[in-house]
Amino acid sequence: MRWAMCADVDDDGQEEVLYGPSPLVCVDLSGKERWRAWGGVIAIADMDGDGATEIVTDVPHIIRGKDGKTLWTRTGPGSVGRDRVHVGKLLPDRKGLQVACVSEKYEFNYAQVWSFADGCDKAKLEWEREINKGTWSPSGTTR
Repeated sequence: MRWAMCADVDDDGQEEVLYGPSPLVCVDLSGKERWRAWGGVIAIADMDGDGATEIVTDVPHIIRGKDGKTLWTRTGPGSVGRDRVHVGKLLPDRKGLQVACVSEKYEFNYAQVWSFADGCDKAKLEWEREINKGTWSPSGTTR
C-alpha cells in the first residue's frame, strides 16, 4: 500500500510530505528529501510532552519528526500489525501520550501499554497481559 500525507513533523511551522511506508520518506515542500525511516504512520503527536513532534509507526516505532531518528521500538514476543496499535491519553496520571498494542504469535498474544513520560528513548512498559493462550482456531476456540 502506498499513501501520502502532509503534516509539520519538524516543528518549523511548515508542512512536510510523508509517503511510504516501505520506506517512509519525509520531504519538504520543495521536494528535498529530509529523511527515511520504516513503517506506516499511525499518529503524529508529541508523545512525551516535551514540545517536539514524534511519529508513531505500525512497527510500532516512535520516530523523531525533525530527523527521522528511531527513538523507540516495541519489544516483546510476536509481531504487531497496523490494526493492532492505538495512540492516546490512556493513562491520565502520566505525562504525554501512550501506545497500546497487541502482538500476534501462533500460540499466544500479548497486550501491552507503553508510556513515554521520561522521553521516547526511555519508554516504560506500564503493563502487559498474555491473551488467547493456546492455539486459536477460526471457530474461536482454543486447543
